[in-house]
Amino acid sequence: MPNLVASFRRLPRDVQLYAWAWFIIGIGTFGIWAVLFNLYLQRLGMGPEAIGLLLGVGPFIGAIGAIPAAMIGARMGNRQAMNFSSIRSCKATSRNRPTLASPPSITVVLHLL
Repeated sequence: MPNLVASFRRLPRDVQLYAWAWFIIGIGTFGIWAVLFNLYLQRLGMGPEAIGLLLGVGPFIGAIGAIPAAMIGARMGNRQAMNFSSIRSCKATSRNRPTLASPPSITVVLHLL
């Protein structure tokens, strides 16, 4: 373990800050948020099967979409493909913005899309 810490400290300061930022984001996203989101869905009246299905669809679709995304990146360049997909994702997210009048179940589904 001391070798790992020493090698991390030898990295440039920007790389260390980037790694620490993603460490903190990872704890919040995959630790705290995942637990609270599951409890929220349970409080909405969803059963364990529905919660598992809802949380399992995203990674499954991501795995299926990774192959065409890699092919697009190889064809048009990774940077251009990343910029295109980021802009497209922002446009799609802004169109599906839930309102306060939306039922909670629709709001949850739209946030996952």
